[in-house]
Amino acid sequence: MATPNDIAFYLANQDSEPAPAVVEPKTNYVAYALAALSAGALGLAIYNETRRKPNPDVKVTVDSFANATEAYVDWKVKWWREAIQNGVDAGATIIRCEAHEQPDGTWIVSCEDNGQGMSRDTIENKLMAVGGTDKRSGGGGSVGGFGLAKNMLLFTWMSWEIRSRDSMIHGVGGSGSDFETIPMMQGTKITVRMPADKHTYDALAFAYIHRCDLPDVTFYVNGKPAYGKLQGKKLLKDESEFKLYFNPGKEKSHAIIVRTVGTQFRGSLFLFEVPLDSDVSGEVIVDLLVPSIKVLTDNRDGFNWSGGYSIKEKLMKFARELTIEGKAALRADRTLIKQAFRGEGKFRAEAPRREALATQAVESATSQKEIAKKLAGFVQTYGEEEANVSARPGMRPGASGGGLTMPMANAEAVTAMLEAIKGRTNVDAAVKQVVWRPDFFLFNEISGFKVPKEFMPEFMSPRVVKLLSVWTDLCRFVMMQLGSSRTFGVGFMFSTTAGAAYLRDSGEDWLLLNPFRDVEHQKGMLRPSTDEDLQWLYAAATHECTHMADGIDEHGRDFAYALTHNMAKVNKGWRFVKRIEKATKMGSVAKVGTGKSAGLGPRRVEDENVSYAIKELQDGATSSGTVDLLVHDRGLTEEEADRVVDEAYSHRLKVRSKLVEWGASQMVNGTAGYLIENMILSPDEYKNTHPKLPGLVAGMFGKRRPRYTEIDDLIVDMKAAAERMGS
Repeated sequence: MATPNDIAFYLANQDSEPAPAVVEPKTNYVAYALAALSAGALGLAIYNETRRKPNPDVKVTVDSFANATEAYVDWKVKWWREAIQNGVDAGATIIRCEAHEQPDGTWIVSCEDNGQGMSRDTIENKLMAVGGTDKRSGGGGSVGGFGLAKNMLLFTWMSWEIRSRDSMIHGVGGSGSDFETIPMMQGTKITVRMPADKHTYDALAFAYIHRCDLPDVTFYVNGKPAYGKLQGKKLLKDESEFKLYFNPGKEKSHAIIVRTVGTQFRGSLFLFEVPLDSDVSGEVIVDLLVPSIKVLTDNRDGFNWSGGYSIKEKLMKFARELTIEGKAALRADRTLIKQAFRGEGKFRAEAPRREALATQAVESATSQKEIAKKLAGFVQTYGEEEANVSARPGMRPGASGGGLTMPMANAEAVTAMLEAIKGRTNVDAAVKQVVWRPDFFLFNEISGFKVPKEFMPEFMSPRVVKLLSVWTDLCRFVMMQLGSSRTFGVGFMFSTTAGAAYLRDSGEDWLLLNPFRDVEHQKGMLRPSTDEDLQWLYAAATHECTHMADGIDEHGRDFAYALTHNMAKVNKGWRFVKRIEKATKMGSVAKVGTGKSAGLGPRRVEDENVSYAIKELQDGATSSGTVDLLVHDRGLTEEEADRVVDEAYSHRLKVRSKLVEWGASQMVNGTAGYLIENMILSPDEYKNTHPKLPGLVAGMFGKRRPRYTEIDDLIVDMKAAAERMGS
């Protein structure tokens, strides 16, 4: 005999249609149950006889789906997302999307794949059951995991049809027909009829597919091939939850493309976009590495507040940086080289001793001029043997490589720097900056780019040493003018987006320079001997020193104010910058462990090429213009042309130095500046009294007449040299 629990079990299912084999229930289900129990039937048998018959109807009214599209941002694109995702999850290798307008103005829209298809049970109890899904965990390699999508995909439309394997079912709204048997097919095809005033179309299918990276799937839209192979190129951030990429392009990016990565298929499937306000041209892509069900909202149009909040915050921070900083925000977090090469400078005990001795040397000085003279004398006496960059044995970054330390500023550069410094605070900062010997840092963030050997400490060429030395002295000079005694290291960075950078690494400050003019293609090394490049170097030093001296990392309003304020401070220093550059000599690098000279050095090219470059420079051509002429007219490579121009500049600088020395000696003997100017403009008229002058002027300017700005620069340097001779 059945127990009361059996009766309760049956009554819980009293909406079922009872089987007449037991007893006619009429209208009283309780009486039916009792009669069945009295006949000796078990409750389970009663339940089995009265269970609901298979019926594909969803049993939800059409009105329940009327607003299904409103839950999505840009549902016209998301319809294709949901349809294509089902095929990808099913292992499809071919997906066909169709959208065609009908004579009555409605649209027939379909998506067919060759995946594994669905059984009748899956269609009935998962797809057709409200809230049902066989991808609830988000695992198993599927990117789905939500039942909400099928409302927008199927039930909200005028009619729908599903074909899969050997079954077909169609319906209107939430009501579906009985299953029909069809010839066996591979995969699944869903078709819907959309009204004339509310439909998606084929162009949006193309747009959606383009944002995906699904190399193993072949797409067709209205019979035309479509390509879903958008790969991330430059990796900017590699987090445990996502990877952030940037793809350079011609069009400005107005959104971050958010995608999800599957585990049982290759590539990424587009989900939604995060708005972006930036002038940067290219595509920003985020590939999620965690199951989408854990971090996204039910409609997969955004991040949820539980698992997705931290990802959203990181992306919002990046978007703000990109808006404010532009290309500078596109520096990769992970670099191929990020290494300090420590010699005996920046963080070693010798520095305080040098500083104390230098302070003692100048403390008795009573005037700015005397301070400059005493500090220059100290540098010359204490650091003459360190006039060149040196690499020291035993100072190695990790297991291999050489240490490298920049020298103190030389006496001539110190004299020029101190002339621009006003105020005791700035003098104190100057003393510390002058005697400081920065260590060297190498930073490469360009994937696939091999740093040329001449930028490495063991092989550093003279022209690279020259550039690094000028950069170091300009950073020193800016910090002096800002009244900051904060010490730093220097080095080179290789990036496609930035010409210079301030880096704080492990509590240490580094001011880094990209040595190339064309940072995107790593071409054309900067030449501090040219006005154009020297101006840029001084401006870059001011910018990066502002980050360090004012303690501001981001390029926001506070930084803009600080930079403007600092530019006003250093503006007057520009007239001393050329003297600092000229005082910085070409250095050499000692090979680690031997003390012998090593390095690439400028490669000798034919003398006629050097003569050609000298003539072009004499005629007023810029350095970059001369390089172009050597490449196009003389058939040199760009590297060869760079080295030829370096040699030509070196020759011209020697001639200029002799001309400045001649003019300074004339001034010491009482010749006025305007008379020297006339001599330079008409050297042949004075060849009897000054036989060397015509050759010097011709060596500087060739056959052309010197510009007045060029003569003014010479007179300024002559006056400075005359003052040093007189003192």
